Amino acid sequence: MGDLVEGWARALEGDAAFEAGYRLHRLGLGGESYEVTPGYLRTEEQLRRSLRLRLPPKVAWTTVAEALGAEVADGPESERGWYQRRFEAGEGRDAPSLAAAMAGFDTRWKPAREVTFVVSPALRGLPCFASATAAACGGVGVVAAGPGMPASLWLLGAVALGLEAQVMEALPEDLPLETRHFVVCMVAGSVLLGAGIGPAALDLVLGDATRFLIPPQHRDGVIEKRIYSLEKRGLLDQPPGEIDRTIHGLGRRRADRLHRAWQRGFFVPRGLVVPGVRARGAAEVDEPEVGD
Repeated sequence: MGDLVEGWARALEGDAAFEAGYRLHRLGLGGESYEVTPGYLRTEEQLRRSLRLRLPPKVAWTTVAEALGAEVADGPESERGWYQRRFEAGEGRDAPSLAAAMAGFDTRWKPAREVTFVVSPALRGLPCFASATAAACGGVGVVAAGPGMPASLWLLGAVALGLEAQVMEALPEDLPLETRHFVVCMVAGSVLLGAGIGPAALDLVLGDATRFLIPPQHRDGVIEKRIYSLEKRGLLDQPPGEIDRTIHGLGRRRADRLHRAWQRGFFVPRGLVVPGVRARGAAEVDEPEVGD
């Protein structure tokens, strides 16, 4: 990955932090991105009703990457003033502590370049990526998420940030963006595992990824549909039995099954070579595990 960066994690600061937060706020008011928390627009509408403050025009952005990467982000001065009040009240203030927490993880993984973090209440609790941001947003790679996402997933997001471009390129555009985002995070898990991570840190990452990134059972077979959508496009280089076992295990939110999927590089798209991830695919004998 080139020369490793010491002290590679930091929070966006000053004007760049304000601009990034403002853009994510505007993205949240659009309410159409899967990265946005569903209640953000509703809460804003209720708050503005009492203050007789109108919502600004909707932006054209539909993703965090678009919001933070746009070179021009104009908008009503009244809206910037509204967000300024939130910013001065401390919105996003937990980003520095999350960046500091990265140094505490027992892992040999390091990025090739600095990674910055932004916390926004407009976003859901999952890692969102902007590998190329506008100069006003710092001009650096950014991992963004809502408050309450554990530090372990910020680490996973930092790994995913460096992989996003190559993994996205290997996935067809007809796949839902949320599915492609999920695959990027899963490949990041394989990379983190391959680089080396201590047992306690691994338990944290696996447990938090299972809780935050694997859809709960009541969500009508989301994980099954997601994995089958990859299989039918020939993207999974895995034997049929392994695919079925992974669907069953992840559907039940089993962290041990997620661990196995990361070990195997289960979600690495067929034909994509990811350094540090050993290919263990369909050429293997498809034998069930003991006790499965």
